[in-house]
Amino acid sequence: MKVRTQNQSGYGTAQRSHWPGSQLRCWFAGIVLLVCTQATFADGDTDRASAFKKTVAPFLKTYCVKCHGAKKPKGDRRFDVLSGRIADNNDLIDLQDILDQLNLSEMPPPDEAQPSDDERRMVIAWLTGAIADYHTTQRRANQCCDD
Repeated sequence: MKVRTQNQSGYGTAQRSHWPGSQLRCWFAGIVLLVCTQATFADGDTDRASAFKKTVAPFLKTYCVKCHGAKKPKGDRRFDVLSGRIADNNDLIDLQDILDQLNLSEMPPPDEAQPSDDERRMVIAWLTGAIADYHTTQRRANQCCDD
């Protein structure tokens, strides 16, 4: 169905969608995208969770939880509760802060036990991958409705 309307210049025609709910289509596409994304990343999530438990959690317990645990969370940061899953922006911020501190070699402090270069590299690699995956998933979820 064509409807004669004026565009910004005052001329032209616009086409109205035959479907009354373009927003409904957007929601449907978003749901399909979400389901497909979850299925695609299911194996990756399992691998990432396994790597977190094997590598990152012990690293945090050894080098971070003494100062950022339940007893005295310095800087209002508690790393003993991290699960390896980025559930919200708070988790993202915590992981990004850990990544930044490790990249700058500012944490752990010089007077505390230090991780080996290999330990540091493995945790940095895991954090970088987890954060990148989170951003990719968010970007895909948001692309549907950018109209």
